[in-house]
Amino acid sequence: MSTPVRHNFQRDSVIWLDNNVNTSKDCAKARHDLQAITNSVKTFSNPNTCVDFLLRMNSNNELVFFIVSDTLGESIIQLIHPMSHVHRIYVYSSNTSNIVSWTNQYDKISPNVFENVASICEQLKNDRKKYENDFVAISFVSKSEIDAGNRQDPSFMYNQLLKDQQLTITASQQLQWQHVKKVFRGQGISTCEFNKLINGVGGLLSFNNFLSTSLNRNIARDFAEPAKYLSDETSAIFSMNIDSHNCKCPFIVVGNLGFYQTLEQEVLFSMGTVFLIENVKKTSTDQWEVQLALTDNTVDNLAHYTAKVRKQIHSSHLLISLVKLMDEMGQYKMIDVFADIFAEDDIIHQHPERLAEMQHAMGTAYLSAGNKNKALEFLENSLTTYLKFVPADYSSPSPTYNNIGSVYLSKKNHKKALEYQQKALDCQLKASDPNLNSIATYSMNMGTIHESLGQYNEALVHLQRSLQLQKQYLGEDDPALSLTYDVIARICYEKQEFERAASYKKQAQDINQKVTNPDPNSLVQSSIWAGQISLLQGSYNDAIGHYQCALTTQQKYLLPNHPSIASTYNHLARAYYK
Repeated sequence: MSTPVRHNFQRDSVIWLDNNVNTSKDCAKARHDLQAITNSVKTFSNPNTCVDFLLRMNSNNELVFFIVSDTLGESIIQLIHPMSHVHRIYVYSSNTSNIVSWTNQYDKISPNVFENVASICEQLKNDRKKYENDFVAISFVSKSEIDAGNRQDPSFMYNQLLKDQQLTITASQQLQWQHVKKVFRGQGISTCEFNKLINGVGGLLSFNNFLSTSLNRNIARDFAEPAKYLSDETSAIFSMNIDSHNCKCPFIVVGNLGFYQTLEQEVLFSMGTVFLIENVKKTSTDQWEVQLALTDNTVDNLAHYTAKVRKQIHSSHLLISLVKLMDEMGQYKMIDVFADIFAEDDIIHQHPERLAEMQHAMGTAYLSAGNKNKALEFLENSLTTYLKFVPADYSSPSPTYNNIGSVYLSKKNHKKALEYQQKALDCQLKASDPNLNSIATYSMNMGTIHESLGQYNEALVHLQRSLQLQKQYLGEDDPALSLTYDVIARICYEKQEFERAASYKKQAQDINQKVTNPDPNSLVQSSIWAGQISLLQGSYNDAIGHYQCALTTQQKYLLPNHPSIASTYNHLARAYYK
């Protein structure tokens, strides 16, 4: 059966531990009341079984509200309190004075005193409401990053692209009422996120979920109120100015139909809506106001990057696009959730081409996430599926051959890696419509494998082929050419052909200097390599200049105590010593 994709991918549940939980009529009634709050209620009478169940849960995708009787709570609390997915703990006792002395030691335990589970229900409902409200995470892009066109916050771009994959609100549902000028939202913000807000004035902010706001400021204040009493959160009210004439972002008035029906005139924004951060100011000793303006996310540089990635993740099925998007943005916390959804999706499994594409996407994502065994499992399954409906030399399986080779390379099995890279290359060379980009990529991969084996002549053959092909379809100043020049320079350096290495290195640097917004890490690596070549040639002043250039770049985007900066200082010291 096909499984719908939830918008936050996190399941919440109540776990209840009590010796009499399965025998008491009162417990049966309380369980019914709890199920009205959340669908998943698990009960245990044995502490060991309960702890085992908690340990097996996925801490990234589960949220637990834990209820326990005082007779079992004191003995088990030290085991469950450190678990990251245990969000709140409720202890109850017919003699409440017995539990106050030890519950105060643990911040996850509700400070309220409960005589029975029935009395917990209302508090649980409020805590769950607050969590749902504060769960809406925030992503930022600073003004300088917008101006530079760099993607420094992956979650910001991830959620902009993920928004494209969601069901959109139809035009007839969009709010067009001209009288809506301002809405409010109150919530607690972690200290780290709040510091980003203060420093982010002039930049962009995106709420990474469907966003509930209110026309009533007092309601927003009530939601922000609990954060005043938490040491690691800041109480904030977001004041959002709206120009409904010029804004294309979908938002609707849902009135009393929202998740919390006590809200009046709730305004719901689509996931990933972008706001301009206009100001952040303190309104009282314990509360802040964040002034935002609703803006279309059409900043040119961000729009260009979004369009590029949207093209890369395009596929025949929504789930495949989501997996590709996750991989592109490095958001691997969701990977096991996608694997579970894929396993239960009958529609994908009924279409061999779609199945092979999905298996490939999952294998590629697991490879990027560092899970080599899972990656190999999915990629080999993808290859098996492909070979059932296409000839072995057809171009479709070539990316899968390539990625299987990458897995074997990561396992240090160079023989297998070369075998599969050669198969990937052969698929393209024999295809009726060979892809020059793919041939160049696979040639580059084979070259780097031969390099790692110390087979420098073989490496240069493949890399020179890659370079010649790249020149046919890339601009002369494309950063990809710079990378190829760098690799060839490195091999010439290993062969002690220093003049030749310097020539290729200079071509790489010339390209980097022409790139408007070069990748800082690439600039650093290029400068380090140039310094090493200069050092071996005895050009010590040139080496110092290259190392200093690397250091200056690093100091712009790395913390002062970053190990890479220490390494560059070491290179400088060696150059000065010479």
